[in-house]
Amino acid sequence: MSDVDRLAKELQAMCDADAVTYFGEAVVARWKAPRHMGIMFDPSGTATVSGACDDTITLFLRVADGCISEALFSADGCASSVVCADAAVELALGKSPDQAAGIEPGDILTLLDGLPKDKHKSARIAAKAVKMAVADYQSRHG
Repeated sequence: MSDVDRLAKELQAMCDADAVTYFGEAVVARWKAPRHMGIMFDPSGTATVSGACDDTITLFLRVADGCISEALFSADGCASSVVCADAAVELALGKSPDQAAGIEPGDILTLLDGLPKDKHKSARIAAKAVKMAVADYQSRHG
């Protein structure tokens, strides 16, 4: 391993340790490997929401037999946007559209076992994306 590679590895380890200290182990694990990130073609409903800090979450829903059978998201922005969108999708899966529309930022924060207070805005953006994707579905399918 070259000196540059070794230095890069050491710097990454320090950054990872700082992230775990700030966000917690579970949030960092979800950020590094989100379970529901992707693009869905021909969704039943979709929405794109941007926050004041220009983070953007796009949420895609597929509804079958009255429940959300598939959901994915894409996000550009900070780690908290990614983890909040991932958690929002996890909460929406298997629910009826009306139930999913009831997902609140607090539900997302609870699933994530907390998030630093200055990152709570990401949970609000993710919850709004779910509500808007459900509204889009309802407008298309009555």
